[in-house]
Amino acid sequence: MNLKYSQFNLVDEIKSGVYSIYNTKSRFHLILNLTQYSSHAALLQHSELIPQLPKSVVDKLFDKGFIVSVEVNELSDLKRKSFAARVNEDHGLVLTILPTLECNFRCVYCFEDVLQHKNDRVMTAETQDNLVKFVTEKLSQGIKGALYVKWFGGEPLLALDTMLSVSEKLKVVAKQFGNQYISAMLSNGYLLDRLTKQHIDDLSVFAIQVCLDGPEEIHNKRRPHRGGGNSFQTIIENLKNLTNIVERIYIRINTDKTNAASIAFLLRFLKEQGLLERCKYDIGYIDTETGRYTLGQTCSALLKEADIRSIYKSISQGLHALNLENIERAEYPKLLKFACDAQIKEAFIVDPTGNVFRCLNDATIPSRAMFNLNSGHEINSKRGERFLTLDPYNIEECCACAYLPICHGGCPAKLIDLGEGQGNCWPNHYVFRDKLIKYAKRKVG
Repeated sequence: MNLKYSQFNLVDEIKSGVYSIYNTKSRFHLILNLTQYSSHAALLQHSELIPQLPKSVVDKLFDKGFIVSVEVNELSDLKRKSFAARVNEDHGLVLTILPTLECNFRCVYCFEDVLQHKNDRVMTAETQDNLVKFVTEKLSQGIKGALYVKWFGGEPLLALDTMLSVSEKLKVVAKQFGNQYISAMLSNGYLLDRLTKQHIDDLSVFAIQVCLDGPEEIHNKRRPHRGGGNSFQTIIENLKNLTNIVERIYIRINTDKTNAASIAFLLRFLKEQGLLERCKYDIGYIDTETGRYTLGQTCSALLKEADIRSIYKSISQGLHALNLENIERAEYPKLLKFACDAQIKEAFIVDPTGNVFRCLNDATIPSRAMFNLNSGHEINSKRGERFLTLDPYNIEECCACAYLPICHGGCPAKLIDLGEGQGNCWPNHYVFRDKLIKYAKRKVG
């Protein structure tokens, strides 16, 4: 059988003759010692040199997807599986519910606060009832998998009664059709003390994400409470209490060039408080400086490679200075068969007015809703369909990129709004390789 190297390999020499090789499609990572070969620098790069490797090494690389048959078209295979997964796999019914657009914070970069909503900020009883009817109709069609609810806002805990009421009704519907019911929540963390163990059970919440933007002083400036006061300390105490009753807690650290240098100090504080042992953290890259932010775009969509590399370098230098380099987790990207939930046939965003969207970025722009649950009127169904038919596998820049199996063309909303003729890079693309090399170096010592 004629063989070739996968186009999705990331190969890096971590020290003389020792190589890190990672495949973004199979997600396997190997460290190979090729010091016995004089031409070791080329052995993992050029397919014609594969026969020079021992059969045991070739077999291993083939088994893990680093080497494939020359007859395999990896791009076509990736595209076929992605489109099939969007429609045919049992993703269940995925709902992101915004019970309210009200919020007790005034975050400096909030895409919702820019809109200054004046009406219909809390989900009405009519919308709740029609949401339950919508779910009942969907599950009656034989959808397999879980009914998965993500609570978002505004700050969803400002509408805790609505969350509990809707959850109670949706759990009944899920049980009726034999679907598991699970939920997660995105919260600013200030009101988490409202959640008792009974509330967590009633909501079937298995995961909560909370944002921290730096140490106390910096966080309080970027994510101030509308009524004043110290939001940081309140969130920290709430997180400590919550780790005992919630299965998973994620801390998202929204980072730009203005707060990057402080992130290492935040991580040191979280470690000292015992929170890094019980919570996972993630760096979110955002842009709060340029003034180019427009509605319907995620902040990270505006960042360029130089911005993200600069932010990451600043964080890395801070961790090194504090002797905390091992805090940086060597987690690999999740296995994704498409860019995001907006490309799943049975995934929907529901706002307090009953407008139904495909994409969370659209959820504050009524003209982008597919339809309304209360009126039944179609609004912009074509936009919703575009998320399902979007084809990034024909973009020249993407087809030549080893990261395509990780990002699948990046944010679908950006591709739709800004055009499909250009690449739409996954922000972590620019620093993932740096992390990979660091991890490999730690492994070999």
